[in-house]
Amino acid sequence: MVRENPPKKRKRKSKAYRKACMIVNICFTVLIAFIIIWGLAHTFTKKNKYRDEGIAHYKAGEYEEAITYFNKALDKNQWFSEKVDVDIEFYLADSYLKIEDFSSAKKVYVRIMNSYSDKYYNEAEINYVISIMDYLILFSEGDYVAPLDGLKAAVNNGYTELSLYVAMCYENLGDTANMKKYYDIYNSSIGLNSYLALKYSQYYIDNEDYAQALGYTMQGISLEDKEYLKELQYLEIVCNSKLTNYAVAYDLSETYVSNYPDDESGKAINEYLYTRLNVNETPLSDKFDDYEDYVEPVE
Repeated sequence: MVRENPPKKRKRKSKAYRKACMIVNICFTVLIAFIIIWGLAHTFTKKNKYRDEGIAHYKAGEYEEAITYFNKALDKNQWFSEKVDVDIEFYLADSYLKIEDFSSAKKVYVRIMNSYSDKYYNEAEINYVISIMDYLILFSEGDYVAPLDGLKAAVNNGYTELSLYVAMCYENLGDTANMKKYYDIYNSSIGLNSYLALKYSQYYIDNEDYAQALGYTMQGISLEDKEYLKELQYLEIVCNSKLTNYAVAYDLSETYVSNYPDDESGKAINEYLYTRLNVNETPLSDKFDDYEDYVEPVE
């Protein structure tokens, strides 16, 4: 009978070796967990939440707040978000345009060109928009001649919202006929706002067509856009006075003085209209034959 060799004894791994393996396994697990957490942090961020909040402010006309949220959205480093980022950049640029910060808008358009794939935008169109920003920057610096042809060309190319700036260039150059022409283009393509209603009213007052002027002041006052409400309310009084609707004009002036007690022009026309209702052989003032005391709003 042949004796079998006894089984070899398995060498026991040292305690130090087992400890080292455990540490390696722990480190590996921690590394994997870190990679997963880091990946999730760059995949699921507040980018879309901030974008949505920015759009809500943008649609509400709260452009400063919109800019804050769009910048917060862009600050979030999220993977696979280039398309979303370009969309946010366009909203951001337009928000700057709404507050007439043309230099900041231009910087955003340049950044789009330099930082993102052109599959997300039209390169030729962005280059053209950048050139428009240069015209608007000149306009904001008080140059109404140099940007005029470029802005008119942009209007003809479909950027009809720029007709407002063309009209203002012509106004500052004293060309009221072309001013009205481009205000009409804006009105027909974009629609009436309180600023445009004010400018129409001033135009028709200058041309002594007080009925037309009154119609535009009343339209402007009825709009949800209240940015030039005070100026329109004042011109409503002027128009009614010119049309000899003294009782109506006086009632409006009483309300105006109550709403704007520090407005000296309002007080003066209120006192003048009082003399029209309470006949006085020597009127208090005839200066309201014109409305030169009216202060133009800052454009």
